[in-house]
Amino acid sequence: FLQSLSEHLIEGLVGRLQLLPIVKGEYVFYDGQPATRMFVVNRGMARVLKDGVDVATLTEGNYFGEMSLLVQAPRSADVIAATDLILQALAKDDFEAVLSQDPHAKSTLMVIAERRSREMKAASFVKRPNQDSSTREEANDSFGGRRLTRSGSTLCTNAAAFGMGV
Repeated sequence: FLQSLSEHLIEGLVGRLQLLPIVKGEYVFYDGQPATRMFVVNRGMARVLKDGVDVATLTEGNYFGEMSLLVQAPRSADVIAATDLILQALAKDDFEAVLSQDPHAKSTLMVIAERRSREMKAASFVKRPNQDSSTREEANDSFGGRRLTRSGSTLCTNAAAFGMGV
């Protein structure tokens, strides 16, 4: 969805991000928890767990947590720090302010949120705790990865990876 935002809105978004350090093993949020922020991984790695099953890995540049903010629903998975993390957090009010300025971005994000919901259900169904690592990598690849990188004062997305959500 960030691709669809104007440069002006992206610059405003960058100014609202707050750094948040998370220690390895600490949960960023839990399944069922109310959504108050979305996050961008600045440094480190996190795991997405659905019903205790590892369904995705988040690395530098991936963003997550926006789905629950968008649909105003509780979190749909656990996210835990696999390493020490530095996250950039965007508060719910700031997220909503950005979307209110750009209706096209909101509709794009709704499509992504619907796709991500289907992918998470499929990934949690396909993945089992005892499955081998090559199958897990394929499942993570199919889950996709959206990445944000800083270029000057703006955030840029990896367009090739943007088609599928994390």
